[in-house]
Amino acid sequence: MDSRDANATAVLLPLPLARPYDYLRPNGMTAAAGDFVRVPLGPRTVSGVVWGEAEGGIDAAKLRPITAVLDAPPLPGDVRAFVQWVSAYTLAPLGAVLKLVISVPDALSPPPPRKGFVTTGDGPARMTDARRRVLGA
Repeated sequence: MDSRDANATAVLLPLPLARPYDYLRPNGMTAAAGDFVRVPLGPRTVSGVVWGEAEGGIDAAKLRPITAVLDAPPLPGDVRAFVQWVSAYTLAPLGAVLKLVISVPDALSPPPPRKGFVTTGDGPARMTDARRRVLGA
């Protein structure tokens, strides 16, 4: 059984790759063309775009699963077609053109944690003007 027979999806990674890689879509996961996903690549996990149906030719047992579908708007079909056209016109790898399209480095990374403080009583023993402004008192 090859990857066309399985629950497989082609995922294009923003790396200098000529074609998308096939990944397994876990049961219950919906990942449509254009969705941003996280997938394992060697020892690391990278973000990519669901490019369509799997190309096949790989044993389904060897496919690695998509780890997550990111909460981001999907890449529109016309943009995916543009990526393919630019790749063919400039003879650049498909993944390298995708990297240019989604070139904001941390756009798909989760935001850093923010610290918050809560007052737990009457306030500081010494109330200065600056502390008063911060506490809104």
